[in-house]
Amino acid sequence: MRISTKGRYALEAIVLLAARSKEIDAVSIRKIANETGISYGYLERLFALLRKCGLIVSKKGSKGGYLLGRDASSITVGEVFLHTEGSIALVSVDDGKPPRNTEKSFIIPDLWNEIDAAIAYLVNNITIESLASYFLKRESEKKYDYNI
Repeated sequence: MRISTKGRYALEAIVLLAARSKEIDAVSIRKIANETGISYGYLERLFALLRKCGLIVSKKGSKGGYLLGRDASSITVGEVFLHTEGSIALVSVDDGKPPRNTEKSFIIPDLWNEIDAAIAYLVNNITIESLASYFLKRESEKKYDYNI
């Protein structure tokens, strides 16, 4: 499985949005761009996609910006990847070809299915809330790093 830049950036932006929305009501794309280093234009396109699927919502006005579409505890990494990547499957076992008539050919599809199930279980059980909490913890640890 290869997660594209779109999937990685979407996850990073949503986690930052969740973390910052604990401090302020709505977060601007400019703030997220400045903190992540992701270009403003790319984030605009990414947020349009995330808005369409309901993961985020926009708030208009002078204190406008973006908010999560629902509670961070109900949004998973798997859902973000599903909307940005389309699939998190490692390989496509069902490629339309008839299965080979050997005993070995039945072992490999089962292996891929087990690996896909393990990945799906993992990404569908990591919430944006847990990643935002982890991010904020790491961020606070860096504030008090007095290396000489």
